[in-house]
Amino acid sequence: MPQLQLPIFPPGLTSITEDLAFEQQDGKVVYFHGALPVYQHDQEDLRTFRMWTSQLIANGTVRQRDIARAFGVPLATVKRYVKDRSMMPRWILAVLAGCVALQAQDSTSQSPPPNQSGNGS
Repeated sequence: MPQLQLPIFPPGLTSITEDLAFEQQDGKVVYFHGALPVYQHDQEDLRTFRMWTSQLIANGTVRQRDIARAFGVPLATVKRYVKDRSMMPRWILAVLAGCVALQAQDSTSQSPPPNQSGNGS
């Protein structure tokens, strides 16, 4: 029986591509585009990791081999993630994409705009 090979999330910032990187912080994996955090998930959440990395590949943001190299996952496993994603009904992908967009919007709306102060003036 094949053994599940989990992704590796080393401490510190790890480059995926020239523009995209990830960092493990307090049990979360945070993805950065340049200096901006764009997505995060729990370190133990394998399903979300697969969905997010497959979406990056489907969008052309990264190549399959970039994911395999950065996370220490066999290339055949990454290809299976992408194939599994392509077998999902379109409505599920739309819901997932909407959830990702809402999570990104929610994380940016938690901090007040830089020009507002708390004193009401």
